[in-house]
Amino acid sequence: MSQLKRMFKAGRFIFTLIYLVCIGLTIFFAVKKLVLLAIIATVCQVIALILYSLTYIPFATRALKKCLGFQG
Repeated sequence: MSQLKRMFKAGRFIFTLIYLVCIGLTIFFAVKKLVLLAIIATVCQVIALILYSLTYIPFATRALKKCLGFQG
């Protein structure tokens, strides 16, 4: 239960939401046998998981934004 609380904290909420949506889309596309869309959803899922994991490393999201040229 504590993991769920941590997953939906303010800094992780958007990454958690994107990750869960991508999991759902991957399953949906796989069941419908839409292979290309399933692969795209899987790639998005992996990217979302990496971004979600970065929220557990202090200052990692700030460093990523700086490297990508985003202000904030």
